[in-house]
Amino acid sequence: MIEELYFSVVDCRHLKRLKSIVSNLTCLDNIELSSTSGTVYVWGVWDIYPSSDVWRPPILSGTAESTDEVSNIAEQYGLEGEIIYDNKHHLNEQLHNLVVREGILVSRQKKAKNYAIGVWSNTFEYLCCKEPIYLNENVLQADLSELTLKISKGNTFSYMYNGDYIKNHIRKREAIKRLNTPPKESSEPILIEFIYADHLECYSTSKTLWQKHRIIKKTDSHIFIDKYPFCGTSYLRQGWQSRVVYSIMLNRKELDANDECYHKSLRMHFYTKKSAKKKTRAFFKRENFENDAIYEVPVNAVQWALNLLDIKKWPATNDIVKKAFRIAAMKHHPDRGGSAELFIKCKTAQEFLITKAI
Repeated sequence: MIEELYFSVVDCRHLKRLKSIVSNLTCLDNIELSSTSGTVYVWGVWDIYPSSDVWRPPILSGTAESTDEVSNIAEQYGLEGEIIYDNKHHLNEQLHNLVVREGILVSRQKKAKNYAIGVWSNTFEYLCCKEPIYLNENVLQADLSELTLKISKGNTFSYMYNGDYIKNHIRKREAIKRLNTPPKESSEPILIEFIYADHLECYSTSKTLWQKHRIIKKTDSHIFIDKYPFCGTSYLRQGWQSRVVYSIMLNRKELDANDECYHKSLRMHFYTKKSAKKKTRAFFKRENFENDAIYEVPVNAVQWALNLLDIKKWPATNDIVKKAFRIAAMKHHPDRGGSAELFIKCKTAQEFLITKAI
């Protein structure tokens, strides 16, 4: 059974203290907090309820430019119903505390005989997935005290010894390296593939809870999938693989031969779509042709979407985007003899442009 997840979001538009922090950053995903139209949200996904006594960071975090983008991220984990835009709400309070916390962040973790130490200017930079300003993964025990004194000289601290920050950073870096992300840029949308599993299989119950997991990468011997179920019905941005810190490795030969693979530590079977359909018709009956197909938008996503919906001028309003989609839908809907694939691409283009429209 996969752990329950929780979603937090912090609206940073009115955090005056944060503006001075952002102004010192060389880059924040091209977001200008000081501009009149700029909006930035910091989001986090937790594998534990984010109460005030939780001192470890979220397992995933990042920034978003709009509420639509926040919704798209939360939807991927089935958490869109948990989005609450109130910094003081109990779901967001701990993330808010991390965002505004002053002082440098120092995280250390013991690795075999040595230590790994990572230093960020503040917890906000960590949450925005910035690289540490100092990183040493091979600190000897004898050198630890001297190094700590050097780091601490003249500095106030956010956290000093919490190892979860450096652990998550290393885990994410190794995941990116192992999975060869970011992927090659594409000028066309890429169809996302899924593996399916019953998340109640390991329990003695007649009930089922079927979920689908994104395939991150395939090798000759293994298939890597996202550990957490994908619940979204919208698009994915290129580079989404770099956010997958926790992955599951499946035996590809077993999966190809039997259309299913058993994972011993999770005590779960994972199935191809063909095999899963035989196991649970009800799940796929709910999955119509629209939300069963998820696309990764291309690197030139805006221009691709404009061309597909035949929108001549950009930026445009939501009403113009929706009107263009209605015209395209009338032409390409399968019930009218059109192409299901092209219809889904048009729907993806509309959903993407809505997040960018004025």
